[in-house]
Amino acid sequence: MTTRKHLSRCLAGFGLLLSTALSWANPIADTVFLGESIYTANKQAPWAQAVAIKDGAIIYVGNREGVNVYTNAQTKKHVLGRKMLLPGFIDTHAHPVLAAAAMNLLALDPADDLAGIYAKVEAYASENPEMGFIMGTGFNANLFATQTPTSVMLDTAVADRPVFLMDDGGHLGWGNTKAFEIAGVTASTPDPVPGAHYYVRDTQGNPTGYMYEEATFGPFVELGQEQGVAEIESNTPEILALMSSVGITSVFDASMEWFLEGGLSILKSNETANLLPIRVVASLTADPLTPTQDIIEQYATLQQTYSSDRLNVGAIKIGLDGTIEGESAALLHEYLHGGSGALNWDPESFSQTVVALDKAGADIHIHAIGDRAVNTALNAVQSAREANGFHGTRHTICHTQMVQDSDIARFKALEVIAQTTPAWHADSPDLPWNQISEQEREKLFPFNSIVETGAHVTFGSDFPYGGGIEALVPLFNIEVGATRLWPGNTNGVPLPNGNERLDVQTLINGYTIDAAYQLRMEDKIGSIEVGKRADLVVLDKNIFTTPLTAIHQLNVKMTMVDGQVVYTRPYLQGPSPF
Repeated sequence: MTTRKHLSRCLAGFGLLLSTALSWANPIADTVFLGESIYTANKQAPWAQAVAIKDGAIIYVGNREGVNVYTNAQTKKHVLGRKMLLPGFIDTHAHPVLAAAAMNLLALDPADDLAGIYAKVEAYASENPEMGFIMGTGFNANLFATQTPTSVMLDTAVADRPVFLMDDGGHLGWGNTKAFEIAGVTASTPDPVPGAHYYVRDTQGNPTGYMYEEATFGPFVELGQEQGVAEIESNTPEILALMSSVGITSVFDASMEWFLEGGLSILKSNETANLLPIRVVASLTADPLTPTQDIIEQYATLQQTYSSDRLNVGAIKIGLDGTIEGESAALLHEYLHGGSGALNWDPESFSQTVVALDKAGADIHIHAIGDRAVNTALNAVQSAREANGFHGTRHTICHTQMVQDSDIARFKALEVIAQTTPAWHADSPDLPWNQISEQEREKLFPFNSIVETGAHVTFGSDFPYGGGIEALVPLFNIEVGATRLWPGNTNGVPLPNGNERLDVQTLINGYTIDAAYQLRMEDKIGSIEVGKRADLVVLDKNIFTTPLTAIHQLNVKMTMVDGQVVYTRPYLQGPSPF
């Protein structure tokens, strides 16, 4: 009897020891996902049946049986069923701070004609009598393909208060007479960058009301600086919540422009208050008027000041050309209406700046839309590689709308990331491809060819510019990138070069693991792997088995950052299972 009691106690003790050892070897998860549709974006093991999360980190990825040792009665289990789990989407080019600044401004629609613009300006002024400065965004530059707008034209809507409007691409401005008067922009005001950032003038040199590129906007935006910062402070949580609702867990802010200092400070305050639901990698915008050494020093200071878990400064942004709709993108050939656009920088000066920034170790994010701008950007990076070697800098050409054939292979050869907004890869009435010849359209978005070279490609929205709310939605972008058709446009014709359509896996990777690479965060996010942060998104169906033309109809059910739910889709009937 004594022996049996002793044996029983020994076995019990051994069991306790074994249980303790197993518990120590396999920590108990806070949350577990179970399902047949878990896409990891890990190229070595792209699919899994179970994911376990503890303290915001992924501690297990594998089959259903293997996850059991990480669970107990307190572990929250999500059985996916027909739903799908993915890494969180990463928007590699957006402007959330500027979106917050513009949220309550006068909202124009690219479909508005001149009468519609005047009516909206007049109505907005009437509804906001206390507003001393009226600012709006969203007019379609295609309206002015054959005429240039003037201050006098805008005066017909409002003449007693300053009015300043930006086009839907954010590169063209239009002000009324009062705006020019109060901003102090006159015949003696120099163009910031002659031929690129400039005011349209009459024969006497007087500004007539229209302007090209952001450097000309400064005197006008300054009129609303205080109002803009207040809007950013008030609206940032709502803008970020919108991004969470479409599955975005990280974003590259590709320029806060005039609100850099205020925007970063407000984002930091939101993070401190636990109100930053996504990771933000910000950028410093360089211009040709600022000495390169000053840019390098300012960038280093910003990186030291903002280097926390969810907010850091990770690149220097350079705008090399304009837009096709404004006929200011730099082309190798002419637009149908004449002219070939302009570069915002002298090519030699630009190359010298890129070489210096690269030598300092900065990652550079270059806005280049026309094929001449893309070629100039690649030439500058080549000069940097030849001067400094391949030393780990990650440079990106963003938008990358037109590329000549001879430049396609250079992205891989020079280790340049090609970034774009797939929602633009379609023939839509709101898109400007009628500004260029049919032959030139063959150069639009050759991203499948770039992918085939082995280069990194990444995707983002350019929100709030370059399209409506659809362009913000990764699922919408993925469909257009795969079809080169605007969703619902059953009579549409794909853009030329149908072989440039991208497959769904490439598009997802460009929003996840490859996007994380652009942001230097691939060791932390971008795929579902042990040790990475649990930034995840749940879709209502498997995107890989959904017909291509129905992908935009999929819904984000849940978005998670650091293992914490930051968004769940409202249900019309019954409670959410999450």
